[in-house]
Amino acid sequence: MSTPLEQATDGTLSRLDHAILDPAEEFFDAIGMMQGETAPLKRAAVGAALGYAIAYTMKPGFAFDPVTGKPLPWKVTAKGDETSTWFPAWAFSVLPAFVFGAMI
Repeated sequence: MSTPLEQATDGTLSRLDHAILDPAEEFFDAIGMMQGETAPLKRAAVGAALGYAIAYTMKPGFAFDPVTGKPLPWKVTAKGDETSTWFPAWAFSVLPAFVFGAMI
């Protein structure tokens, strides 16, 4: 029996779960990151490290200065800085850390 949310989305969430989250859960279980009280923290650390590595390897122009390669400041904290961005470099670490730590 399907839930009302699955009925409303025609099973899209279920397909997404089977395509993305299930393999991620199996991977983390295989390397021992699904057991124990600290499992979410360990997965968050892996996500943060992965996000950091991707960000500082690719250095996308909307988060890094194309000339110097340094991270651009965040618009929220850099008042009046014309080179600031809404998506700072540190967000590349925070987002996968949250997804791996809290959502899986």
